[in-house]
Amino acid sequence: MLYATIGQWRVFLFMALAGAGAGCWYGLILRAGRLMVPGPWLHALLDLFSALGIWIILTWALLAANYGQPRAYALAAAALGFAAQRLTLAPLVSRILRLLGRVSGWVVVAISRPVWVK
Repeated sequence: MLYATIGQWRVFLFMALAGAGAGCWYGLILRAGRLMVPGPWLHALLDLFSALGIWIILTWALLAANYGQPRAYALAAAALGFAAQRLTLAPLVSRILRLLGRVSGWVVVAISRPVWVK
């Protein structure tokens, strides 16, 4: 039993980071869907890419961290990392991207204005 508990904090931390990475992937797909205003087929394709990406990230992390053994604490850590990323980092990144979009719009408008030289 002692052998099974050695290094659990490393696995927990690794899986939490993998969950945060999955949250970043989900946020990226969500942002792409908002930018493109998808129809039903593209929306289904984005959902497929989202699920496939999250599955790949979490499967890789589970194989790398715990030799593929799905322990409850590893799955809970991934869920905790996903939730923490979506509740803390995602709103901040969204605000930064929105600000960059506004600034780039202002730059385009400023560059496109004709300047008359006398």
